[in-house]
Amino acid sequence: MNDEFAQAGGVSNPLLLTVKEAAWILQISRTTVYELIYAGVLLSVKIGTCRRIRRSDLEDYVQSLVARS
Repeated sequence: MNDEFAQAGGVSNPLLLTVKEAAWILQISRTTVYELIYAGVLLSVKIGTCRRIRRSDLEDYVQSLVARS
């Protein structure tokens, strides 16, 4: 992710993630993250024109995958 930011004293465990960060965590494409958001499968919030995903919503999404398998 952004190790330089974390090393410089930045937030290493942010409350809100960018779509790019969520994609990196899940090891899927940004396009797939947007598809999950627009399908209502992955919750997100908008701040101005920026789309953000709460870390807890990302964890809930992963738990729903585990529950289905």
